Amino acid sequence: MDYAEYINLGGSDRLTANQERDLFLAMEAGLVAGAVRDGRLRCRTDAVSHELEFIAAEGHRAKERLWQANLPLALKLARAMGRDRSDIVEDLVQAACIGLAEAMMRFDLRRGLRFSTFAWPSIRRRIAEEAMRRDSSRPVWRRRTERIVALKEQALTAELGRQAEDTEIAAALDVEVAWVRARRQCGSDVAIGEMWVLEGLLPAEPGTAVDADWLAEARCLLPELQRRILDSHYGFNGQVVPREELAVQLGISARAVRRMERSALDWLRAWAARSLEDGDRREAVSRKSA
Repeated sequence: MDYAEYINLGGSDRLTANQERDLFLAMEAGLVAGAVRDGRLRCRTDAVSHELEFIAAEGHRAKERLWQANLPLALKLARAMGRDRSDIVEDLVQAACIGLAEAMMRFDLRRGLRFSTFAWPSIRRRIAEEAMRRDSSRPVWRRRTERIVALKEQALTAELGRQAEDTEIAAALDVEVAWVRARRQCGSDVAIGEMWVLEGLLPAEPGTAVDADWLAEARCLLPELQRRILDSHYGFNGQVVPREELAVQLGISARAVRRMERSALDWLRAWAARSLEDGDRREAVSRKSA
């Protein structure tokens, strides 16, 4: 049975907030009942053995339903972030599933969050760690500081009930905003592919998707030198070239390479925002005309 068949067993409808709450309550009750039944938890209860067995079974079914309902989010993130690294997509999927499982066990529905909001940073962090683990050129200190930022982002997202912003993460860590952004933006150290560029161009929200053709078209509008730097450093031409090597090839300083790369990414972000606004306007016009 593949992922699609397994997901379809739970139905194609997304869970409502109330359904999600009921399933998590059932899962928690099942975990407690199972622990009491197996003697791992000692407490006074009027439930007899077959009642504990029933509650534990219901909890297991609730856990499986939650897994089926949220697995598409994990698969979408893993496949998107590994789009240009087909050799490790399955490993990224496994990492995403680990992140999803961890989020399910840590989730506290009493905070009033939707589970997808809570699970999103956890899944992305696990995928990023797996991708970085395979990138031997990535410095250890960089991984550690990126992990600090990711963990703080996850904690603030759970506390605030929405995606934490760079300024909020920086304030919590008592560092400069630029320091946080350098560890969150794609390509801040080692380029790891086209979809990571896209992740940095658009808001990190569930359901955000961009066609790769869009990026190809946008890159063609960049000045030639900026496009060459972007294509070489992010591997659009099939081979990733470090900034220092790129600086030697172009006969400019590494600082100039970084500056032009940032300018190109800033332009792409602005172009993406305009494209989305234009798309919304066209959709609104088409609805009115209909």
